[in-house]
Amino acid sequence: VVSDYGKGYLNKQRVRLIELAQQAGVPVFVDCKAAVLDQYDGATGIKINMPNAVAFAQSSRDKAVVVDYAHRNMQPAVTVVTCGADGARWCLEDHREHSRFELAHHGGNAVGAGDAFFAGFVTWLLMAPSLSGMTPALVRDALLFGHVVAVEKLRTVVPSLSPAKALATFCRERARDSVKNKIMPAAAFAAFARACRAAGDAVVFTNGCFDVFHAGHL
Repeated sequence: VVSDYGKGYLNKQRVRLIELAQQAGVPVFVDCKAAVLDQYDGATGIKINMPNAVAFAQSSRDKAVVVDYAHRNMQPAVTVVTCGADGARWCLEDHREHSRFELAHHGGNAVGAGDAFFAGFVTWLLMAPSLSGMTPALVRDALLFGHVVAVEKLRTVVPSLSPAKALATFCRERARDSVKNKIMPAAAFAAFARACRAAGDAVVFTNGCFDVFHAGHL
């Protein structure tokens, strides 16, 4: 996981870092500035904010076009361009999507939000059994978890946040989604179930679907 803000510390290491990771079969996720983005060709995932994506594309055209340009030129498995309060635009191979989030932070200080988002996003992806079969559903959940971690980080007054609290918040936000998210791929459900258990919840089977649920349905 690399956060490279172009300060000079990684100038001679970027290309070698990607090569070594690829040889070892280790995924590489990069959050960086536009000036150094093209040096991370071959990374598993790229995260960049919209102003830097515009700078990289050298264009202020439609945002979707800018995101697509970054994805096509870098060719990672997944490209995420964060858009502040407007969520994130992302590409997974040929899939393009814009994810927006209902959970909001109402404070004025957003220092560290991008780093927290990136950490949560990558953490969720790495809980999947394999990244070789990354799906849009998995990426959506990873983006939501990254957003939850960022919001929880900004809400807390202590240096660190509670992983259990972040997972519990994620589960609540995930449950808000409508019917489209009641059916999910096995890999996405496995990650979701692990998050529920980590938050102290139980994952159970029922003998039907109910609006009112009680122990007799288990």
